[in-house]
Amino acid sequence: MGEKLRLPKIRTMAEKYDDKEIVQRLNGEGLTSSTGKPFTVSIVRWIRFKHLIPGPSLSTGTLTVSQVRERYGVSPWVVHYWIERGVVSAVHGKPNAPYAIAIDNTVDRRLRKWVANSGHLHPSSPTQTV
Repeated sequence: MGEKLRLPKIRTMAEKYDDKEIVQRLNGEGLTSSTGKPFTVSIVRWIRFKHLIPGPSLSTGTLTVSQVRERYGVSPWVVHYWIERGVVSAVHGKPNAPYAIAIDNTVDRRLRKWVANSGHLHPSSPTQTV
């Protein structure tokens, strides 16, 4: 069996790689989990959860769905609606990775005005010219 993994290695890898890439790299080095088993995505997710290890950072100047939700006081469903309709520009690099959402000043003003005027009850509103 491979050598036991130390937590700092996963912390370092999580800054740069998603869970699937971490699994491939750890198993590629012959490392095993604390139970002596090969790493799986579930094991890495559990380790990250248990030890509060965040995933890779988003691109500079982008926001997560949660951050957009908090900024505008809307539900995550409204943010996903905006993404699906192209109201906000979002990149979703890999499955299960967070969206990287870019909001410029024009879009920010439009969303703030829409939320203030409608109380975010009408999802189609931000697509209209304000």
